Amino acid sequence: MDLKQNELNKFDSVKGDFRKKSFSIVILGVLLLLGVLSGCNENKGDVKEVDISSYIDVKEVVLDNGLTVVVVPDPSASLVSVKTFVRAGSIDEQPFLGHGLSHYLEHVVAGGSTSVRTEDQYKEKISLLGGAFNAYTTTDHTSYYINTVPEFTLDAVDILNEWMFDCDFNQKEFDREHKVIIKEIEKNAASIQRKFYYQCQSNFFKYSPVKYPVIGYLDNFKNTSKQALMDYYKQRYIPSNMILAVGGNVDADEVIEYAKNTFGKRSMVASPVYLYEKEPESFSKRISVNEGKTNVTYLSIRFSTVDLFSDDLYPLDLLDFILGNGENSILYQLFVEETQLAFSVSTASSTPTYSNGYFEFYFETKAENVDKIVSQLETVIEDIKNGNLNAKQIEKAKKQKLAEDIFSITSIDEKVSRVGQGVLYGNSIHFFEDYINNFSSIKPKDVVSAAKTYLNFDRVVITVLKPEVSQNEEKKKIVNEKKNIEQNKPVLKTLENGVKLIMYHDSSLPKVYAKLMMLGGLRSEDEETNGVSNFVARLLGNGAVGYEKRQLKELVEGKGAEMEGASGRNTIYYNLDCLSDDFNELFPLFLHTFFNPEFNEQDFSLEKSKVLQWISQREDDWYRVSRYEFNKRFFKGHPYSLSTLGEVESVESMTVKGLRKHFDESLNLENLVITIFGDFDEDVAVRGAELAIKKIESRMLETKTSEHVKDFSKTIDRPLNIKSNKVDIKIPQDVASIFIGFDSFSFSESKDKVKVDLMNSVLSGMSYPGGRLHNELREHGLVYVVQASNLAGMEPGAFVIVALSSKDKIETVESMIFAQVDSLKTEIISDKEFELAVAQLRFYYKDQISTLDSFSMKVATDELYGRGFDYYQELESELLTLTKEDVQAMADKYFVNPQTFIFSGEGEESN
Repeated sequence: MDLKQNELNKFDSVKGDFRKKSFSIVILGVLLLLGVLSGCNENKGDVKEVDISSYIDVKEVVLDNGLTVVVVPDPSASLVSVKTFVRAGSIDEQPFLGHGLSHYLEHVVAGGSTSVRTEDQYKEKISLLGGAFNAYTTTDHTSYYINTVPEFTLDAVDILNEWMFDCDFNQKEFDREHKVIIKEIEKNAASIQRKFYYQCQSNFFKYSPVKYPVIGYLDNFKNTSKQALMDYYKQRYIPSNMILAVGGNVDADEVIEYAKNTFGKRSMVASPVYLYEKEPESFSKRISVNEGKTNVTYLSIRFSTVDLFSDDLYPLDLLDFILGNGENSILYQLFVEETQLAFSVSTASSTPTYSNGYFEFYFETKAENVDKIVSQLETVIEDIKNGNLNAKQIEKAKKQKLAEDIFSITSIDEKVSRVGQGVLYGNSIHFFEDYINNFSSIKPKDVVSAAKTYLNFDRVVITVLKPEVSQNEEKKKIVNEKKNIEQNKPVLKTLENGVKLIMYHDSSLPKVYAKLMMLGGLRSEDEETNGVSNFVARLLGNGAVGYEKRQLKELVEGKGAEMEGASGRNTIYYNLDCLSDDFNELFPLFLHTFFNPEFNEQDFSLEKSKVLQWISQREDDWYRVSRYEFNKRFFKGHPYSLSTLGEVESVESMTVKGLRKHFDESLNLENLVITIFGDFDEDVAVRGAELAIKKIESRMLETKTSEHVKDFSKTIDRPLNIKSNKVDIKIPQDVASIFIGFDSFSFSESKDKVKVDLMNSVLSGMSYPGGRLHNELREHGLVYVVQASNLAGMEPGAFVIVALSSKDKIETVESMIFAQVDSLKTEIISDKEFELAVAQLRFYYKDQISTLDSFSMKVATDELYGRGFDYYQELESELLTLTKEDVQAMADKYFVNPQTFIFSGEGEESN
C-alpha cells in the first residue's frame, strides 16, 4: 500500500519532502508497542487481531457542513502541527488537465492575501508563531500546514481557516507566483531523476489523468487564467471536500469547539464527484527508451496491479519487502552483490484509491546490462511463482514493515500527517486497524498467488533512460565506476576509560537510536587519501571478527533494524536504529562490529564500483556539481575543499590494507562519543559500552595500534580569503545559480553562533522560506530557490548564500543579494524584523531537537566539538540577550571579502 510512492512521490509532489515508505499510520507503531507482534507464530504466521480504538486517542468529528476534524493529542510533544487536506489534485482539474491548477492555487493560497488580512500581515503573524509553514500538492490532494508551539494552536487554526475560504486572488501575488512556478518548471527540467519519473508515468499511464505532471506542462501553465483558478478554488475548497487535522499538546475538545466556530461557520456545499478513468493492463509488453544527460542508466519495470481497496494489496505489500527491502533482500543480493549488474535496486507496490496501481522494480545500472537484468528478474519471479517462499520470509517481511513504520514516526508533524491521510484515503480512523489485522491471515500461498496473477512479463511496462551516446563516450573512463525534552534531559556518563556515554530515555515508542561518533572525516584526508573516510564508514557493519556480511545482515535486517555508517567533514559515525525488544541483543553486536571491523576484498571491490559510479553522477544535479566546485575553490588548501566521495584517482588507488590503516589511526578513544536515545535498559547500555571499550583497549595494546592513533582534534591551518573574488563556472544544466561565500567561525569560536543565526534569520528565514532574500527575490519572480546557511567547522567555516535562477536574471539576483548584505552592514534592522527573526530562531532551535534521531546527532556533535552535550540548553537563554545591533555587528564582522561563483551553461570549464 505504498501510497507515498505514488501519491506523494518526491518527483511529483511539489514542496513536500516524502521518503518512499509503505503507507500506514502511527497505529502501526502503537500496535508493536503493545506487543501485538508477540502474537506472531513463526510456523503458523498468525498475528492477533486487536481493537486499537481503545488504545489510540484520536478524536474525529464531522461538522454539520461536512468538514472532518481530527485531533491527535500528544502531551509529550513540544510542538503543535495544524494541517488541512483538500481533495484537489492534478487528477481533478477537468477541463484543464495538465495546467497545474491545483499547484498554482497552492502557491497563491499559502501565505497569500485574503479578505481578512494582507500577505504581509500573514508573514508577520506566522513569524511570531515560529515561521514554519508550507504546503504541497499531489495527484489527488493539496495540504497546508503550520507548525508552532502549543499556545498558538488556535491562531494557526484561524490562519488556515482564512486561507481555505477567503483568498482574494491579489493580482500582484497571482502574477508573481506565475513567474515563480515557471522557474520551478524550468528547474524540474534540469533534474534527470524527475525527467525519468515523468517518462515512467507517461509510459505506464495512458488513460488515467495521473499521467500529467502535478506542476503542469509549461505551455499549458502559461495560458492559465486567473478566472480559471478562482473557479477551481470555489469548486474544490469547500468544507465537505476538506479535512482539518491538529496534533500536539492540545485540549482536543477545545480544538474541536474552536473548529466549529471557524471552519464550521462556512456554508455546506455538495462536494464534487469525479469518476476517474481506470488504467487498463497493458495489452502486451511496452518499452520506452530515452537518452538524457546522465552517467547512469535508469531502469523501471512495472506491472499493473490493484487499487487501495483490493484484498490483494496485502500479499503485494509483503512481496515488495521480501524482494527489495534492505541489503539482505533477494534482489539486492542478486543484482548488486552477486552479479553486480546494478548499482542499486528497489521495489515498490503502489496502490492509489482512484485507479489500479503498479508493482515496480527500479534499477540504476549500465545500459548494456538492461536486457540481462530483465531476464534474470523474470527467473526470480518464476521462482516465486513456483512456490519458493516460506512462512519465515513472510513473518520477516511483516516485522520489517512494522519496524520501518515505527522509525518513520519521528515528530508530531508526521503523526498528524498520517492521521489526516488515513482519513483522506480510508474515510475512517478505523481504516488502518483493518489494514493491520488483514495481514494476520496472509500465508506464503497468498504471496505466490499474487505473483502469478499480476507479475506477467508478457504485459510488462519497461522504461529506460540511458546516457546520451556522445556524453557516454566522453565519460566512458568513469562510467564503469517526541518526548518533551525540557522535562527529560540527556545524561552524560564518563566511563572508567574516559569514553563519554550520553543517554536519553524516552518510552513514548518502542525504538532506540544508538550512535558511535569519532573525529575524522574529511579533516583526516588529503588529496591522495580523499574518500577513505566515506569508504570506511560505508563498510562498517558489513563484516566483523566472527561475523560474515550475510550473517550480520540477516541478524540486523531480520529484526527490521538498521546498522550503518556515514562520514562528514569532521567525523565518522555509526548508527544503530532498532526496536526496544531487540536492543539488548543488537547493541553488543553494534559495538563489536564498530570496534572489530573486517574489510574484505569482495565488499571493497563492490563498494569501489558504487563510489566511482556516484562520482560520475556528480554532474547530473545542478546543486551537487555547484557545491562541489564551490568547496574546491572556497576552502582551497584545506581538507574542507575535498569531496566526501573522493576523486576517481584517489578511489582507484585505495586498498583494503589502506582502509584498515585509516580506521586504526582514527580510533582515538579520547575523541569518541556514544549516544543512546529511546526506550532502553540503561544498565545494559552502560555495561555493554564498558565491556566493549575494555576489549578494544586491550586489543590496541596487544597489536600496538594505539601507538599509531592520530589526534584529529588538533587545528589544521585554513587560510582565510583576503580579497573579494568572482568566478564563472560552466555546468551541464540549463539553469544558472549563484554561490556567495564569506569566511565564518570555528566551533571553538561559537560565542558568535546565535548572533550569526539571528542575522541568517533576518536575511533568509533560517532554514524556512522567509527573510529579506526570499521576500525580495521571490516578489520579483527572479528565483525558485534562495537560502543562506552558516557552516561552522573545526576550523573557520563558511556563511553561504545560494540562489537558483536563469541566465538572463542571475546578474540582477547577484546585485539584489549584495544590496541586502550591504543594508545589514549599514542600517539597524527594525523592531518588527528583530521580533520576527527571534521568534523564528526560537522555533528553529526547538525543531533541531524535536526528534530523537536529530537530538542525538546534535548532542553528540556538540560534545565532540567541545561545546558540551547540553549546549542546546544555552541557545534559548542566549536568545534573550540578543539586540538589533548584534545583526549589524555580525554583518560588519563576517560579510567581508565575498567569494562569488556563478554556475551556468555558459561559464568557463571547471578545472
